[in-house]
Amino acid sequence: MIKMTLKNLKIIIVDEVSMVSILNLAYLHMRLGDIHGTDEWFGSENILFVGKFVHHYYCY
Repeated sequence: MIKMTLKNLKIIIVDEVSMVSILNLAYLHMRLGDIHGTDEWFGSENILFVGKFVHHYYCY
């Protein structure tokens, strides 16, 4: 069922990637690999990671 839903998927967008834990990224990688039946990174899907990679904290 999920494979049919993702059939026409072109890109997965992960916004605010700095807020995503490494465990969540690993789960996404493993789940997409299981769905597509491959060991390729993220099931060979196109992934766009966006967000602020460097946070500047100000002291007042």
